[in-house]
Amino acid sequence: DCTIYPGELVTIFGPTGSNKTTLAQNIVLGYDAENDEIMKEWQLPTLFLSLELSASYMHRRHMQIVSGSTKEYVNKEASKLFKSYRDYLANVNIQTISATPEAIQSKVKEIQPMVVVIDYIDLVETPPHLRSEYDQIRYISHFLSNLAVNMDIIIIQISQVSREYSRSEILDIYAGKGSGAIENASRKVLGINGRQDSTQKKVSLFKNSDGDLFDVDLNWLPSFRLRKRRD
Repeated sequence: DCTIYPGELVTIFGPTGSNKTTLAQNIVLGYDAENDEIMKEWQLPTLFLSLELSASYMHRRHMQIVSGSTKEYVNKEASKLFKSYRDYLANVNIQTISATPEAIQSKVKEIQPMVVVIDYIDLVETPPHLRSEYDQIRYISHFLSNLAVNMDIIIIQISQVSREYSRSEILDIYAGKGSGAIENASRKVLGINGRQDSTQKKVSLFKNSDGDLFDVDLNWLPSFRLRKRRD
């Protein structure tokens, strides 16, 4: 049982190259990892705030996921694929904005989505008096948690792991940057791990305030789908 409800802050963390952003994209596009298909009924109006990657790059990856296509095929047949899959892309509004809490709140009020993805919170600006990593992550996480509650929306924040976990093959709930701050503010905490040069990934639900915990092994596909591993 891992239902995400309005008013909840969900955190996804993992080391560089573990496909944190890809996991968030799979979720908001309604990808069924068990049956390798897009479930339109799982999609909700989503504001995807990309603070690191360009909107055009993110759009191409979304096109790959919904069509199950490689980068090369999407680049070659972009117009044809968009006509065929535009309805499967319509729920996600990709925006690149200045990385401040005020700008995030303003954009959320303007767009009025049901889901917001912040990719990623390490790039969000904090007040200058907050110098420690813990205080910065705590400030951002509690701001987003309050925003989720006050706007009655789901917010998914993406974060890096702390330095001591950056090369570890095993994650736990304390692996996120600013450990303690993230798990206190979040209703659910997901970790994804796997080497950058490997297609094998592992997703673990480390915190679930209203449901079960789990581990699942996934395979990264050239379409940026994270398919459930069957071996």
